[in-house]
Amino acid sequence: MGHAGAIISGGKKITLPAGTTFTATERKVFTELCDEFSKTELTAHKIRLLVMLARDLVAVNREQVLLSREGVVLINSHGNAYLTVQGPSLGLYRVWGPFCLGTLTVLMVWLLPAGINSVGADSLSSFLVQLFATLPGFYIAALAATVAFQGGDLDKDMPDTTAVITANNDTSQVEITFRVFLCYLFSYLTALSLVGFGICVVGSLLVPSVESIFAGVKHAYEWIELGYVFILCVVTYGVILCTIQGLYFLAERVHQNLIDEPDDQSPTA
Repeated sequence: MGHAGAIISGGKKITLPAGTTFTATERKVFTELCDEFSKTELTAHKIRLLVMLARDLVAVNREQVLLSREGVVLINSHGNAYLTVQGPSLGLYRVWGPFCLGTLTVLMVWLLPAGINSVGADSLSSFLVQLFATLPGFYIAALAATVAFQGGDLDKDMPDTTAVITANNDTSQVEITFRVFLCYLFSYLTALSLVGFGICVVGSLLVPSVESIFAGVKHAYEWIELGYVFILCVVTYGVILCTIQGLYFLAERVHQNLIDEPDDQSPTA
């Protein structure tokens, strides 16, 4: 038989069935149940029922919290929700990395003797438009896999990571799980790929008009072209860096169990 040293009800130590273990939350609920039922005799049968009830209550509460969180995610599942996520190193993938790499790329293009062909046949935009047209399908498939995947750490809270959630006209910053993070990430990548596709198409269509408008301004077209290349590179590097981040989580991180449960199992004997 095992005794819960800290579980005392009605001035008596509660004797638990052999091999019974509790999480911290289950232990607390069981103690409260014992306090309530200690007005009558706590037989061995009643104790076994209270143990089962405590575990069921904790499990139900856990499921309610999870369902509530997933419901809020559906309300907030627009393409830019990922931009509201705050966490370690996320700025490197979303902002600083793409901008720094885009700046370096534009500097290299500016230093090239003949530059590059940014629009038209066999140009930067013609190559990237094919990439941007293909990627959304893969991101949507990854989003579906994230929703259906079971196991690993997907339903655990990400350390030091929060997101701005809006529900019932109330906005607040809350902790999110790995599953929510990945849903936001692949939604963002889908939207960003479509933006990149639009930039390539619009840029190609506007070339004749831009050349006509700035025909008399010296070097104007060259600077506009460099600005266009910079925007296109920032979007492209943003897609690449965030895709690498998503692949890491899908291919490796979700299969690890490195984060301890908030309520560690501990013997009550």
